[in-house]
Parts: sequence; structure tokens; C-alpha cells
Amino acid sequence: MTITLVIDALLAGLLAATLAACILLERRLKALRDGQDGLKQTIGTLNGALAASSASLAALRSAAREADEALGQRVVRARALTDEMDVLVSTGERVAKRIEVGVIAARAARPAKPSLRVAAGAER
Repeated sequence: MTITLVIDALLAGLLAATLAACILLERRLKALRDGQDGLKQTIGTLNGALAASSASLAALRSAAREADEALGQRVVRARALTDEMDVLVSTGERVAKRIEVGVIAARAARPAKPSLRVAAGAER
């Protein structure tokens, strides 16, 4: 009976050690599951943020395309206006040159008038 008692005591000790190891293992698994739930929540949040950023990026690309088209149209219009202004300026310069030539010719053709001061001094 002594051997049976020793074997039973040894088995009880081993069962107690196994029970303690199982308790520790259960605590670690619980912590791992809690961490896994937190990770799932974090991944869900990140997926939502990724979807929102993708939508924002698509909207930004669309806005950039529209701005590019509008700017391109304005540049074309500005170049056309620049060309038109160049034509108007050169035409204006030609007209001014003709007027200048006409004024010089008119001044050369008319006789010189006496100055008003000389005429006013002679009347005294």
C-alpha cells in the first residue's frame, strides 16, 4: 500500500502542476484573444480610413483634371488675346507714326507766327 500511496501522491502532484500550467495557459490565451479582438478593431478602423482616403484621392484627381482643363482653356484664351493685343499695338504704332509725320509736315508747311510776348510788347 505504501507504493500505491506514493504513486497516488505523485499523480496528485503532477495533476496539480498540470492544473497550474493549464490555468497559466488559459490566461495567456485570453490575453491573446483580447489582443486579437483589439487588432481586429484596429484593422477595421484602418480599412475605413483607407476607403475614405481612396475616395478623397479620387475626388482630388478629378478636381486636378478639371483645374487642368480650365487652366488650359485660359492659357489658350490668354495667348489669343496676347496675339490680338500685339496686332492692336502695332496698328496703333503705325497710326501714331503717320500722325507724327503729318504733324511734322504741317508744322513745316505753315509760316512761323510771331511770339505773343513780342506782339504784346510792341503795342505798348
